[in-house]
Amino acid sequence: MKHSALNTILMSPSFSILTKSLENFPHLIQSNPLKVVEFGSKLIRFEVSKESFIWVQPDEIRFVKSADHYVNALIQNGSDMKWMIRHSTVKDLLLLLPVTHFIRLNRFYVINRKHFSHIDSRKKLLFLLDGNSIPITHHISPFLLNPLRIDNT
Repeated sequence: MKHSALNTILMSPSFSILTKSLENFPHLIQSNPLKVVEFGSKLIRFEVSKESFIWVQPDEIRFVKSADHYVNALIQNGSDMKWMIRHSTVKDLLLLLPVTHFIRLNRFYVINRKHFSHIDSRKKLLFLLDGNSIPITHHISPFLLNPLRIDNT
């Protein structure tokens, strides 16, 4: 970056606003560097409890279901599976997920293809490879199930 371009950035109103914000909120500078996530990383933030968040890799997400303006996601958290919430629509969350790994089953459900086993339509259960099952209350098109089966074999 040329010296004149750097001066332009340093003198810009937005840079001075950022500097003043950091002066007013010193805890932003002193935050734990291990909890800072770089812009452009592939981590997605979910809420564990009120004011407590966790950042997860897309591969840790097994299944997502819609809950109005929130999504509930079944996430592999260490050796445990845990339901976590995110203020987002299914459509917005899909923009953050790799297209090759996730498929939208209908308006309400998204599944990670890597962890899909099968669906028992009579019992209305979706099974994951690890043996976990998830109740599905909405219809899933058979046209979507065939590509899921082909990709997993």
